[in-house]
Amino acid sequence: MNLPPLSGLILAAGRSTRMGRPKALLPLGPGTLIEQAVALFREAGLRDILAVVGHRREKLAALLGAAGARVVVNPHYDAGMFSSVQAGVGQLDPAATGVFVLPVDVPLVRPWTLRHLGAVFAARPTRILVPTFAGQPGHPPLIPAALAPEIAAFRAPGGLRAFLTSRRERLQAVEVPDRHVLFDVDRPADYAELRARWRTRDVPTPAECAVIMTTIHPTPLALRGHGDEVARVADALARALEEAGEALDSGLLQAAALLHDICRKSPDHAAKGACFAAEVLVGFGFSAGEIADIRLAIESHEAFRPIRAAASVEANLVADCLYDADKFRWGPDNFRDTVWDMVAFHAPPLEVFLARYPAGLESLERIGQTFRSPTGRRFGPQFIRFGLAIGRELLAVIRRDFALRD
Repeated sequence: MNLPPLSGLILAAGRSTRMGRPKALLPLGPGTLIEQAVALFREAGLRDILAVVGHRREKLAALLGAAGARVVVNPHYDAGMFSSVQAGVGQLDPAATGVFVLPVDVPLVRPWTLRHLGAVFAARPTRILVPTFAGQPGHPPLIPAALAPEIAAFRAPGGLRAFLTSRRERLQAVEVPDRHVLFDVDRPADYAELRARWRTRDVPTPAECAVIMTTIHPTPLALRGHGDEVARVADALARALEEAGEALDSGLLQAAALLHDICRKSPDHAAKGACFAAEVLVGFGFSAGEIADIRLAIESHEAFRPIRAAASVEANLVADCLYDADKFRWGPDNFRDTVWDMVAFHAPPLEVFLARYPAGLESLERIGQTFRSPTGRRFGPQFIRFGLAIGRELLAVIRRDFALRD
């Protein structure tokens, strides 16, 4: 994705009184919050990255210089965060058409989010874009660089929020699958939560996947619910493997399970879904190897298709758990939800539905012999038998009640 020329402005000048120590220097992952902010902009493809410093400026300037970011000193940082915004926008690259404004205490925003905002901005370069999650506004806004003189001259109370509100005709909310746009670190309890979130920062939640399936790749509601259910079963299979001593990345499995049927209504949906998921998740922070494992799992979740071996035992386990979790849904759940969702979508005539029904039962019986994981092989066939019993009884009821005969 080719972004327009954008600058990334990091606000890191404050005293962090509520935290009790400089937030910008808090350890996070392999570095600090300030280094994470620079890395975010770099990974999103920005070339012009600048940070406004004030308190502890010498230490921060050294870290920023090593990270390749420009340093802007705000001698009036005690006047509040907006004074740092004004100092920063006065030093933008002249070529920049827009600027992200990111407080240093919002450290987990995903690169994909910035790229997506940049793509929207390229089409509407006069808009002020505000990322939202679950309808709530978050950080960082993307502001046209042409507004920099107006920001510098703004004197009304309320800071940046008041300025943006005063330009409400330009504001545009952009819903993103990124819960981290709402998470800032103000107090020690927030920092403890940040460290916990860091371990699973790449893994999309069901709520984030719902955004992907509503705004990025519109998907029928039934398929979104199916993904949630498959993820729940996959988690149970993963825990069973871990209890048996097998190593498994549950985050990769959850990502694959939630998105595995996102292209279900397309021909060759597993391959297309794998490609789409890879394109989205690469901006969530997964490594190339992790993306390959997720892609393989989604590609190979269809029954009666050749199985391509993964590069590692763990990747094969992820693929096996996704396959089995999906196939457990072909038991009783198939006749509670799946069949009727398909009927609602395709609306076949009753005679066509009944003509195809027996072949569907035969395929279901074959699926019972394809489970791959130890837990799947142990319990899966039984689930399928339960489903078959329900399916056969339903067929008899439909034939009887609608007076149809073979």
